[in-house]
Amino acid sequence: MGGPIKRNKFFYFLDGEHTLNHEKAPVLVFPPFDQYSGSFSAPFHENDLMAKADYQLTSSAHAFYRFNYFQNSFTSNGGFGFSLYDGKNITRTHVGGIDFNTGNFSHSIRFGYLKTERDLTDGTAGSGLLLANYPLNIQMGFTGLVTGPAFNAYVLWRQSNHQAKYDGSKSFGAHIFRYGFNFNRIASAGFVPFGSVAPALFTLDGTSEETFAQTGPFPGGDTNPLNYPVEYVQVGNGLGFTTRMPGLGLPAGNFLYHRLAAYVGANSKWKRNLTVTYGVRYAWEPGRSDSQFAPISEVNALIPGLGNRVRQPNLNFAPQLGFAWDPAAKGKTVIRGGVGLFYENALTSIAAADPLFRVPTGNIFIQTPLACNGTANPQTVHTSKGDLQPMFCGTPGGERVAIGVVSSQITAFQKQYQADSPFDLTAPNPTYLGSLLVKAVRKKASELPATVLQEA
Repeated sequence: MGGPIKRNKFFYFLDGEHTLNHEKAPVLVFPPFDQYSGSFSAPFHENDLMAKADYQLTSSAHAFYRFNYFQNSFTSNGGFGFSLYDGKNITRTHVGGIDFNTGNFSHSIRFGYLKTERDLTDGTAGSGLLLANYPLNIQMGFTGLVTGPAFNAYVLWRQSNHQAKYDGSKSFGAHIFRYGFNFNRIASAGFVPFGSVAPALFTLDGTSEETFAQTGPFPGGDTNPLNYPVEYVQVGNGLGFTTRMPGLGLPAGNFLYHRLAAYVGANSKWKRNLTVTYGVRYAWEPGRSDSQFAPISEVNALIPGLGNRVRQPNLNFAPQLGFAWDPAAKGKTVIRGGVGLFYENALTSIAAADPLFRVPTGNIFIQTPLACNGTANPQTVHTSKGDLQPMFCGTPGGERVAIGVVSSQITAFQKQYQADSPFDLTAPNPTYLGSLLVKAVRKKASELPATVLQEA
């Protein structure tokens, strides 16, 4: 809906769309759990709203403001069985601008602000699905049976963009000169404590596992996942940050980017049937390719230079050249061509985990270690308050234990792991590459004969 508020001067436009899908998502499970095949309710809601106002300031000046609101919510399993999560995305965008002329100069100015957030929470509890309220995320081999709380919940992600843009041009005979700049400040912050809701347990579905489950203590024999042996257990420390920097309402997990670009170029009609465009663009973004991180001296001790600070590229000039040619000069056939150099930098979707290995302090990072790495193969889980030894992986003699028998021990172990992993920005980072390298060298050295150590 749109129209004039003031004739030939002030205009408005409104647009809205609502989408509602009532969906049933199928879940196919293979033997020996094929009787659990079924579906779950997966509704999808979406709202997309827009409001815009235009104002004709003068005959050569026009201003506008636009607001967009986008929101959706959904239930999904991410492609994995009956372990569900509820998701919500919300994005708000404000854009304002003015276009005007001064003589044979034209000007275009834009300001934009975008704020977006993404939330994922566990959607399994209370759903009535198989083992929906069980305290473990259970994954049974490759049968497609996945139950219990979602391993990838909770997720809290925020992003805020502040952008300013100017484009100008000037006509001069057969040439149109163009110039401008663009600045974008991008802040993002995330809290992604994978596995914090419940530990994840993965068990194979081979013959020996089925044989063990047939005599299990719970009804159903090998058709009941609780009768299967504990084989792989993964726990989460409940922290879920990837940087030490606070921002966007979170005490850590913030990334900050500044992007600046400027350009100058021209569009020249060299002949009646030949137009050539040419120019150069400059792109600058501090902190590219992890150049903000300090050198890692421990790596340099092995290979000189490998642990140096990453070079920050500050001379990214991008030339561009193009043409449009009408061979017969009759306006029926046009041949176009162009060549250019362009620079782009990926955001945190590529290198979000880098601070886990490049920052020496900050006991706040995502950690999801294995507590059991196979039957009767417990793994020491390190914390800032000491080491934790799991006692539910089976016995050294190879005796296996059923999932349902030790589920409370597994959940208690994760709670202790989280209690011993406090939010501490000053504590040593256990995943820092330098300290991991030192530990590996010491471990290797401890395996050498005493005579070699004495000589060293």
